Amino acid sequence: METSVTYLFNLKEVPFYNFHSGIHLGNFGIHLGNAFLNHELYRENLLEMSVAYRWQSFKIGVSANHLFVAVANYETETAIKFDAGIIYENKNFSTGFSVLNVSQTKCQNKLLPVVINWESCLTISSKSKLAIGFEKENNFDFALKFAGRYDFFNSFSLLTSYQYNPDRIGIGTVFDIGNFHFIYSVRTHQYLNLTHYVTIKYDL
Repeated sequence: METSVTYLFNLKEVPFYNFHSGIHLGNFGIHLGNAFLNHELYRENLLEMSVAYRWQSFKIGVSANHLFVAVANYETETAIKFDAGIIYENKNFSTGFSVLNVSQTKCQNKLLPVVINWESCLTISSKSKLAIGFEKENNFDFALKFAGRYDFFNSFSLLTSYQYNPDRIGIGTVFDIGNFHFIYSVRTHQYLNLTHYVTIKYDL
């Protein structure tokens, strides 16, 4: 179970909220999520339900998303889109490929972003991990991403990330207290203000 809140680009008039929860049922995993962007001129709510199946070292998943968009002085509109992905993982390595909006759904007569992701993560040591990824959104160039994690203590970890095109740097800390995980992170933007994230996770 996880919840987070932020003001996008440190703009108090653009709060963004997230809530996610997931359970395992045998080889299946079920995830429910909600993301809500609230602005006086634009509101967006995304409800998500995902189902994944594990087969040996592979996980295959599909997600159904209900999007609600309300623009001031315009009619509201809804749309349903689908995402899909596959992950391979072993003890020290994992790699995944996904396509967001694989259904090529439109909303307000415009194609919603179709995003292709590939990411891999390598366990360097018992305390450190390194990840690399590529992202390609329709009508945009490839974005290259790097991320790292280092566990200084059992209850404290440092997170770092870098994205090229657009250039973005991220840094964060994780504090673990029992089943609770408290995460604070900040991310730069090439042209806009910093975005601060506060996240609370609980292991069911």
